[in-house]
Amino acid sequence: MKHTLSTLFFLLISISTIYGQEQVKYQVAQYPNGKEELTKIVAKELHVSKKLFNAMIKENIQKATATVGLIVNSKGKVAAFEILQSSHPLMDETSFPKLEKALKDIKFIPGSINGEAATTTIIVEDVMVVLYHNNNIKNYGQLL
Repeated sequence: MKHTLSTLFFLLISISTIYGQEQVKYQVAQYPNGKEELTKIVAKELHVSKKLFNAMIKENIQKATATVGLIVNSKGKVAAFEILQSSHPLMDETSFPKLEKALKDIKFIPGSINGEAATTTIIVEDVMVVLYHNNNIKNYGQLL
């Protein structure tokens, strides 16, 4: 999955080089039901492993966050996802075991580069798990 995002960044750099001084118009893909609903889906698919849960208790961490990149292809389908940033090493792709399946049948509005459909990345920021005093957890998220 990391290779896919690296390829996308290389593609964007290459496009910038090809167009030289021309301004590249980049439009990120969009979820048809809005940012808030997409954020809810991603947060709902966050599953806290026993290792992460125990580490949070042991390390006295009340909140762990992650930034999730959803790679949406030119046909409007999620091709992959990647954890772009995480506040805890155990909050990684394995914390979202069913995310690709949850997004599989959803048709996104494809992103574009200079008006042509293109693979783009939607960034869902601050997907978090909060540990309460009674050791209950709750998931949240925010779309960037």
